[in-house]
Amino acid sequence: MLVSDQVSRGGSKKLNDPRVTHFWDGQKIAGKYFAERMGHSGKIAWDVYFLYEPSADWDNLANPVSVGAPVIQYKDKLAEDFSRLISP
Repeated sequence: MLVSDQVSRGGSKKLNDPRVTHFWDGQKIAGKYFAERMGHSGKIAWDVYFLYEPSADWDNLANPVSVGAPVIQYKDKLAEDFSRLISP
């Protein structure tokens, strides 16, 4: 989400794993959407995570299980919340 970000600079291949699907959002549609949900209209959500129940879909994103930014600061909380979410 920097001015210098470009798909050709390899920014979309940070998670090199066959289970990961990469998308390039040059128009920042997702960042604007999530910033709006965080109460920051007109801004762009960047370096933030939203963790949802497995049943969540694009029509039902009102109640994330966990949210944090910047991600590195909340990595332990994300790991704990994710572990709790996937535990039987």
